[in-house]
Order: sequence, then C-alpha cells, then structure tokens
Amino acid sequence: MIPDMVRHSPKIMLALPMAFQDGRDKYSGIMRFLKEHKLPWRIRLDRLSPAVSRPTIGEKDSFDGAIIDGTASTGLIRAYAATKLPLVAIDWRHPEVGRGRPRIVSIDSDNAGIGRLAAKTLLETGRFATYAFLPLANETTIWSDARGAAFGKALKRKKIEATVLNPDDTLIRQLQAIPKPAAVFAANDDIGAKALAVCAEAGITAISSTTQHIISLFILHIPQVFSTKININ
Repeated sequence: MIPDMVRHSPKIMLALPMAFQDGRDKYSGIMRFLKEHKLPWRIRLDRLSPAVSRPTIGEKDSFDGAIIDGTASTGLIRAYAATKLPLVAIDWRHPEVGRGRPRIVSIDSDNAGIGRLAAKTLLETGRFATYAFLPLANETTIWSDARGAAFGKALKRKKIEATVLNPDDTLIRQLQAIPKPAAVFAANDDIGAKALAVCAEAGITAISSTTQHIISLFILHIPQVFSTKININ
C-alpha cells in the first residue's frame, strides 16, 4: 500500500542517463509507478551524460526531492549530495560520497546475483576452453568488481578458473590469445559492445547474446548459431 504522502504536487528531479537503454528503462518504470498509484508528481528530467559535471538544479530552483542514477560522474554525484534534498540513489557507486548524510536512500542491483547468473548461463550453454570476465575500468567499478568476483566464485565451484581480461588497448591481443572456443561475460552492455567491435576489427568470430539491460555475454569461435535470452526482474 502506498502511503498518502502528498496533498500537494511535489516537484521531483530525475537525474537519469537517458542516452542509454538502462536510463530510459528506469525512467519508464518510475513514470509507470506514478501512473499506477496516481501520484501527482511534477517531474523535471536531468539527462545525465558523461559530459555533464554539474546538475541542472539552479540556486533559485525549488525541489522536494531527487532520484539520481549512480552512473553519474563523481562531480555530479557530489553536487547532488551537497544539496539538502531527500535523495533516492539508484545503483549508488560512490560510497565515499554522502556518507553520514541524512535522507539518502540507496537502491542497488544484485551484482553478485548477476555474476552467478552469467556463470550458470554459460555453463549450461556448452563446454568452453576459456571462461572470461571483461570488467569496466573507470572510477566507479564497485559494481563491476562484484559481478566479476561472483562470476569467478561460481566457476571455481565447478573447478574452473575464470580469466580476467583487461579492457585496455591490448584487448585485441588478449582476445586473440585466449584458448577457444571462449565464453566471455562483460560487465555491462557498453563494454560488451566495445569487445565485439574489437573482435570485428581483429577478424575474430563473435556471437553475442545480450539483454537490453545489464547482462552481456558473447562467444568466440562457435560453429553453430548461439542465442539465448536472460531476463532479470
């Protein structure tokens, strides 16, 4: 049951990465929730992008709260955390920001569960010479590390050692060198797309399987068509 928490129309800032499917899905989910529960919120959208380092909230703006995605830059996260707004943080990737600040609620993905699911899916797909994890390398990799660690542990229980790839300029050589057929779990769709582009450039046969959300799997040198869909609720 949704409490009757408003008798007016609160003004809420949504700071979401709308250039990506993940951000658009979050926006759609929020708007669907408001419609289903007839909440009269007035929404202002801050379309997060890597180039944005300051929030669009100005000093004269008056908001009742904000929902912000944790994929934002550290500078943007700090700017929002410095406000006195009640914040709902989705996938908060900056544990050092806002520590001790009241009125921050964090909603996080089950990153360990995602890693275990990726391992289970690849193990059920077939036998591979290599099982590898491709992390995301930037300042906010807590979630990526958690996915990779759970992926490795799940494989280790089957007496399989996971290979951890390095998402740097040597990725082509790494993908060329690993024994094949190989199954690769990418931390998210962005780094998975980069790896597939690298494969195309290097002439490596790669067949991808991705959801529109957060799992990215691809297979190297598989003779038959591989297709699977992973749904995470």
